[in-house]
Parts: sequence; C-alpha cells; structure tokens
Amino acid sequence: MQTFVEYEDLMPIGEDLIEIVIDPTNKGTQSGDLFHIVLKSTGNPRFERGIDTHPPIGEVRPWPGALPECCVTKTEYGWSAEVAISMDAFGADASLNRVWGLNIARLEPLRGEYSDWARAPRYCYDPRSLGSLVWRE
Repeated sequence: MQTFVEYEDLMPIGEDLIEIVIDPTNKGTQSGDLFHIVLKSTGNPRFERGIDTHPPIGEVRPWPGALPECCVTKTEYGWSAEVAISMDAFGADASLNRVWGLNIARLEPLRGEYSDWARAPRYCYDPRSLGSLVWRE
C-alpha cells in the first residue's frame, strides 16, 4: 500500500481519499506554508508541510513533531476517518489565532467525483483559496 499521492492537473487521482489543508496563521502565501493531511480508504495516511506534487509546486517538509493519530473504518456504506492532531504541531502562536485557513477535499475515483469544502478545485493548495475556520472564544 502506498503512502504517496498521485496528482494530475493539481488534483489527486487513482485512490479514494480525503485531503485536509490547514493554515493556522491564515496568512500563508505559498503551498509550503500549509499543513497537508491525506487520509486514504486503505488506511495509509500522509502528513506533511507543503504539498508533495510532481512536478513540485513549492517546498515540502516533514510534519513537525509527533504525527497525528488517525483511524479509518470501512462499513457497508463506505468508509469514515478520524484524525487527532496535537496543537503543538502548528506552533506556539497557533492557539492565539481565531481564524485559520482550511479546506477539506474528497476524491472518489470510482464515480469520478471530486469535491472540496472551500469550492476551490485545482486551487486547493493556494493559501488564498482556503475557507475560514473560526474558533470560538
């Protein structure tokens, strides 16, 4: 089972997966500023800073600190995933930011379906196209 993701025209291809893109500063300017999580139906997660596409679109680094914990559950209706992320991974000031950049995308290749929460297909990895996650005080 592979942990990498194949992309075509900046969209993932080939595997049933969910991508989570996070900018805890909401001030990112490049894909390398983003935290990228890929949860696959096969249970092979990927955690990184930046987006590891070929050809590259920006800097990619390892996930800082302890990797998030995740689990994938398959049912007769499909599959679901959960992920637990330590706030420490996002840096000391992350909890001070009330608005984070966020996008969640879903690829279901069997039906050729791709959707994303921020409605930014092919631009999911541009920090300016992320939606806003507003934390309550």
